[in-house]
Amino acid sequence: MMIVIVTLFGLIFNACSSTNSKQFEQWKKMKSIKVETLIESHILAHNGNRIHYYVSGSDADDVIIFLHPAFGDHRAFNQQIDYFSSKYKVITIDLIGHDLSMVENSSDKIDKSAEHIKMILEQEGCNKVHLIGVSMGSLIAQYFALQYPEKIISMTILGGYDINKIDDEVSKFQNKGKLKWIFQAIFAMDSFRRDASSTTAMNSDSQARFYEM
Repeated sequence: MMIVIVTLFGLIFNACSSTNSKQFEQWKKMKSIKVETLIESHILAHNGNRIHYYVSGSDADDVIIFLHPAFGDHRAFNQQIDYFSSKYKVITIDLIGHDLSMVENSSDKIDKSAEHIKMILEQEGCNKVHLIGVSMGSLIAQYFALQYPEKIISMTILGGYDINKIDDEVSKFQNKGKLKWIFQAIFAMDSFRRDASSTTAMNSDSQARFYEM
C-alpha cells in the first residue's frame, strides 16, 4: 500500500509541475558556470561540525560575504565572484546543512550561522563586512546584523522579509509552500528540485545551476 501511495503522490506532483520536463533534462546535463578567479577552499571547525567556505579576490580590507538561499550552496554566486573579486575579498559559504557543510556531531541548526559567520571573519582576519543574503540568506544576514552590528559596513537583502516584523500574509504563504515542498521532497524529489529551481532563480542558466545544487 505504501508503494502505491508514494507512486500516486509522485505522479500527481510530477504531473502538476509547471516547468517543461525537457528543459530540466537539459539542466541535469549542465554544470555550474566556470569561475575564472582562483578560489581557496577553507574549513571552519566548530562544535563538532565542519563549515566549508570559499575565499577569492584581493587582499583588500573590504570584504563581501554572500549567503545563499535554502537548498543552494556557495555556487549560487559563481557569477558574482568574478565580478567583485578584482576589488574585494569575496567569501562564499556552504551554510550548515548544505552541500559540504553537513551536520555532523552536534545538534547545531541553521540559526548557528550568524556565529559561524563571525568566526569565519575572525579566522580570515577580517573585522567588518559587506553582507549580501538571498532568500534564507537574507534572514541570516539580518540575524547577524542584529547580533553583531559593529561588524556591518553594508547589508543587502534580496527575496526576504523584515525579521523584526513578521507579516501574517508572508507567514501564511510560507506555510502553504512548506507543506507542498515537504510532500514533494518525500514523494517526488525531482518535482521538488524543479519547483525549487524555477521559483528561486529567474533565468535559465541560474535555474540550471540551482537544479544542480
